[in-house]
Amino acid sequence: MADKQFVKGFSVSKKQGKYGTFLKCGVNIDVFCENNLMNDKGYVNFTIFENKEGKPYAVIDTYGTEQNNLKDDDNVVQFADDEIPF
Repeated sequence: MADKQFVKGFSVSKKQGKYGTFLKCGVNIDVFCENNLMNDKGYVNFTIFENKEGKPYAVIDTYGTEQNNLKDDDNVVQFADDEIPF
């Protein structure tokens, strides 16, 4: 199982209001767009969970992303014939 990838550039907090509990979210567009994996349709999918104390946090859903489709042997660096370093 892959390690959790926390969403970067996104904050979420649980608030209690007059009509019940709600989640308040904020997105730093520059950080969010530069640091989170997009799937093949251009979406950054994530799931919001709660920790043991009830504080919400967001984790990237890597289904359909390049990273999710990698196999162990895909981590090998490949060079074109004219780029071979030796």
